[in-house]
Amino acid sequence: MTVETSLALVASARAEPSPALGYALAIGLRRHSLSLAVEGRADIPAGTDAVDGRSVRSNVVVGSLVPCIRPGALLGCAVLSAGALNGTGEGVALSSPRTTFYAAAGARGGAEWAPWDSLAFGGYVEVLATLTRTDLRLNGAIVWTTPPFSGGLGLQAIGRF
Repeated sequence: MTVETSLALVASARAEPSPALGYALAIGLRRHSLSLAVEGRADIPAGTDAVDGRSVRSNVVVGSLVPCIRPGALLGCAVLSAGALNGTGEGVALSSPRTTFYAAAGARGGAEWAPWDSLAFGGYVEVLATLTRTDLRLNGAIVWTTPPFSGGLGLQAIGRF
């Protein structure tokens, strides 16, 4: 049994009003070609284009359970995420920041390169179905709604112990 930790730079699309960058930290166990990790991800706030100087911004902060099958250098994973979507208005006299429950589930596929036994590098792509929907509003008007699907790319460094 091997303990793995990872740090990833993540680019996501459609989880916030515009494409966003973030990071993910994970710790997990691996035995042969199976692994199970717990991952935390936080995105930098991303917003809509300003309309009359008004816009909304949001970011996602989630924890995920990520079981994987890893034949050789490839990986295929399920992803189940739950956490918060934080939203706020900008350019308005009164903004009511709002935090709502956020959940998503989907699949991740990728590859790893392990130049040393204790250090590997990897990349992945994922597609997630949004299980909870949230509207961000300005003055009662819906400005953005979470789409049914989001996607992401990740580049990671993996330590093995």
